[in-house]
Amino acid sequence: KSILFLGRISKMKRPELFIEALNILNMENVDFTACIVGDPLPKDEDYYQQLKSMSKEYGLESKITFEKAVTNSQTAEYYNKFEVYVNSTLSGSFDKTIFEAMSCEQVVVSSNKSLVGKIQPDLIFEEGSAKDLALKLKQVLAMSAQDKHALGATLRNYVVNDHSLNGLVSKFIKITADEKHS
Repeated sequence: KSILFLGRISKMKRPELFIEALNILNMENVDFTACIVGDPLPKDEDYYQQLKSMSKEYGLESKITFEKAVTNSQTAEYYNKFEVYVNSTLSGSFDKTIFEAMSCEQVVVSSNKSLVGKIQPDLIFEEGSAKDLALKLKQVLAMSAQDKHALGATLRNYVVNDHSLNGLVSKFIKITADEKHS
């Protein structure tokens, strides 16, 4: 029942939405722990402190931990420590952490509209809606470990087939071959 939010701390990534959703889960007595991993740029330091204050105001200090940013080589370790990864970055700003988490067979819940039709609809929440994010998280957290594992494997296959270097090269070769035959 563990949830990860990993990335640079900025308003664009919408971590406040994540905290609001966790507050909803907490009010509904849903059992969970969460971790926000990342550092703000100097210009966002006040915002980062506001997020910590928000967590305290909601009484989530025992549920949410804040950790410093980790190196790229450490991210897989973090993805594998948690059951669910949340990405609330606005559509149009495709965040590579989504694919990194999926490649680790992590269940990903995101609001990115670019994923519509690519991953299960119950993993995509309405952009800007803490209520819908909380609902999606509640559903994922209620899944059996076996179902979460199977879902993670499906998401990894999507990344390997559609976004890995080998997959992209294969698609390029097929497109090139199709163009020669046209």
